[in-house]
Amino acid sequence: MKPLISYGLFITGFVIIILFLISLSNQKKFEAMVKEEKAQLLNETVTERRPVIDETKLEQLPPIVKQWLINTGIIGKPFIRTVELKQTGTMKLKPNQEKPYYPVAEQVINVTEPGYLWSVDLQMMPVISTTGRDYFYRGNGEMLIRLGHLFAVVDEQQNEKINESSMHRFLLELPWYPTAALETYMNWTAVDDETAEATLNYNGQTVSAIFHFNTDAELEYVEAMRYKDTGPEAERQRCFGEINSYTTVDGLRIPNQIAITWDLEGELFTWYELNAEAFQFDYIEPGM
Repeated sequence: MKPLISYGLFITGFVIIILFLISLSNQKKFEAMVKEEKAQLLNETVTERRPVIDETKLEQLPPIVKQWLINTGIIGKPFIRTVELKQTGTMKLKPNQEKPYYPVAEQVINVTEPGYLWSVDLQMMPVISTTGRDYFYRGNGEMLIRLGHLFAVVDEQQNEKINESSMHRFLLELPWYPTAALETYMNWTAVDDETAEATLNYNGQTVSAIFHFNTDAELEYVEAMRYKDTGPEAERQRCFGEINSYTTVDGLRIPNQIAITWDLEGELFTWYELNAEAFQFDYIEPGM
């Protein structure tokens, strides 16, 4: 009996070592991929100089959008080229999930050529961590989530639905980089005195979102009809981000606490309540 027990322990230990080595190798590959994608985003930006922003650049905007941008502090500022930030918060992956997860994420955004890279560590199981990344580049979206760096539980790449959903995300997060409201890929239309539709046209694709303001032109929430899933039966569903708090970085007033909610056939599912911090802006050099 003892030899059988010893043999079983040997096999178990051997398997654990193999899985550990595979996990370590996959982790290094994942980190290298994220590093390369970050470099792609940061290198593909506008390099020519632009004048700083003055009120003449806001003349064609709906009045509520114009006042919002003035309130954010963009007058006299250069255009934002890229943004880097960190995120913490609580996350639920299913509506009936009782205990939330506590993600730690980093995000890089290219404002001049719409794109972003969001990488996250999520402790879903004891000892075993889950890593993932969302990548939107040149109009194409990708999502990869690995359990313990071993198994890909999500691996979606460059289909029409994830491309559109990724583009929607860039638009919904525009309040983090408000000078993007004036980029040539953006169009604004007044809905009423306190609401405006924002339309993003990029790389042959178009998405829209509704920006809701209060009477003081403070942005309260942004919503869009967006794909939550990318399967054959997936349909667009209402997704909205409620702004719960603001902070000021480099003189720009931007959201730092946001609750992201899906309207699933009338059932509201707040899947991510995030705190954004450690913002770093890189600006286009002012000039003519």
